[in-house]
Amino acid sequence: MSPASPTRAGRAWAGLNERQRVYLRVIYDRDRAAEADLRRDRAQRRTPPPA
Repeated sequence: MSPASPTRAGRAWAGLNERQRVYLRVIYDRDRAAEADLRRDRAQRRTPPPA
């Protein structure tokens, strides 16, 4: 596979419309923020919420 050829994920992303891309970006950003909050809470020895 040449460096210029799209990956499977890249092809899937290209197949999405703009609304779908925005939706997935928001989910991804919120998930990363939640993970950062959990890491910060653990560093401060706070009890994590139940799963």
